[in-house]
Amino acid sequence: MKKNKIYSPKEGYNIIAPYYDNWIWQKFWHTNEYPYIEKWCNTLSPGNGLDIGSGSGNNLLCFLSKGHKVEALDVSEKMLSICKKKYAKYIQQNNLSCIELDICDFPEYERKYDWVLSNRVFSHIKNIDNIIKKIANIIKFGGQCFISDIHPLHQYQCTNMTINDYEIYIETFKHQKEELEFAFAKNSFEIITQRVITTENIINKEFITQIPKLSIENNPIFFYYIIRYK
Repeated sequence: MKKNKIYSPKEGYNIIAPYYDNWIWQKFWHTNEYPYIEKWCNTLSPGNGLDIGSGSGNNLLCFLSKGHKVEALDVSEKMLSICKKKYAKYIQQNNLSCIELDICDFPEYERKYDWVLSNRVFSHIKNIDNIIKKIANIIKFGGQCFISDIHPLHQYQCTNMTINDYEIYIETFKHQKEELEFAFAKNSFEIITQRVITTENIINKEFITQIPKLSIENNPIFFYYIIRYK
């Protein structure tokens, strides 16, 4: 394992998978991002969903517990292995399937999904228009997406985690919100809701003392969109 190497998402997340759920940033996302996902989930009728970049499955419980059938998609075998252990019951009930695949290589089913979830995945994809076009080809008319990502103004250059004195860097791309919104409109999505979360309105302020990058006043951290396919 080389120090300071930039890993692909597949390589990088396979390395950090055993440590991921205990990572301070993952705890931050569960506290400050998941409630918005859960609130959106509560507005949906049970249906077929796709979680793009599902990782270890930390955002799946609200959907599975409400009777949705979910396909969890990720490039990392190790992350999906953890997801499978967490939700073995739902896999046995045929309500969850885990797919090791890049979304860019995902087959285009004919309007298969009622909803699509994607959390902090776009920052690992260089061409945003390609993934939004892909989603437009697999979601049903009227279907909704919850898309979140790191704000481009947040003080970071790369996704990284320290493991045994090694800095694991994962390839990251910053995308402006205007770029996303143009791609939404181009691919027949309308924006229902959008919000930027800053240090001023995170749910648990204790993280500001635990994560130095959050100490910058009114620093944009992440944003989310709820969009509908027309």
